[in-house]
Amino acid sequence: MIRVVWLILALSLAACTTAPDLRPDVYIRADGLLQHGIEAYKNDHYSRAAQHFKQALTLYQSIDDERGVQLAHFNLANNALAYSDFKTATTHISFLEQLRVLSEKLTRRLLLLRAKFHFAREEYAEASRLIKPLSVDLAVQPQPDLTLLATLARLEVLDSAGKKTDWLERFQAALNRLETKDEKQQAILERILGHLAFKKGDYEQAAQSFSRALMYYKKQARRRGIAACLKKLADIELAREKKVDAVEHLNKALKIYRWIKDDYKAGKIEKRLERL
Repeated sequence: MIRVVWLILALSLAACTTAPDLRPDVYIRADGLLQHGIEAYKNDHYSRAAQHFKQALTLYQSIDDERGVQLAHFNLANNALAYSDFKTATTHISFLEQLRVLSEKLTRRLLLLRAKFHFAREEYAEASRLIKPLSVDLAVQPQPDLTLLATLARLEVLDSAGKKTDWLERFQAALNRLETKDEKQQAILERILGHLAFKKGDYEQAAQSFSRALMYYKKQARRRGIAACLKKLADIELAREKKVDAVEHLNKALKIYRWIKDDYKAGKIEKRLERL
């Protein structure tokens, strides 16, 4: 399963100025907890992130701050998906779906969050269906949303057996127009190209693409990306009948999934290793 790169973490903090923050202390503490949670999330400390988000949620609930409550639930759902805790993610997504009033921005984010949930479960057809309405916006955006464009390209290749590449071509073109290389998106592009080559049976090209993506992720210290690439490189080596190399890649990925406490993915790798 490839890592989905959407980071649907929204935080409306007070503007950073030289003037003191004169808001009541509870707002400052709640926003601060959300920020601490985001930092923990970025460093793959998901248990710590969940703790910060829950504390922020409690504070927002204590003052009936609806937007703060919504943001905390969004963050808790995303954090749960990072280590495949689908039960917890479902709880927070269900809460958000029951809300009568969401801003247009948060409504879009909820749609992306639901798509991300199905993406993480490798239910690509449903993820594609959910995200399709958002693709209309790309036609009128002066600067395309690269995260959305990347997701559409990934789903296109994964859901259509690699037969369609319209979104992939648009994603590549958007990256080529950037003045400075975006290594995060470049890693995603390499993974998409790797999946496409693998589906075509071009294992050498697939291995090169995933190796380049792995290099980008190691440079950025992105553990989930590293593990996903290692797992796919194992698939490639098995297809090339190189069992020893495949087992080595799987064992490396397993150590990472255990570190981030992703029991779901770690369990799937353990079962694969038992069969090899």
